Amino acid sequence: MNKQQKNYIKAVVGFVLAAIILCAGIMTALYLMREEKGMENLMAPVLKRLIAGILLFGLTVCWRHF
Repeated sequence: MNKQQKNYIKAVVGFVLAAIILCAGIMTALYLMREEKGMENLMAPVLKRLIAGILLFGLTVCWRHF
């Protein structure tokens, strides 16, 4: 397996993980909205997952260059 194939696999795995984390944040938001727990309880878990997804996306982009 050459370097280009390894980089492609790293990028795909990173994008999939970031998408899973972002979807988990959205599903958490939908669940909390359905339960009507209020905005203060809604934002913390959603923001945590969105930040984690964005960081993972950034790490994937950086990782791909090495």
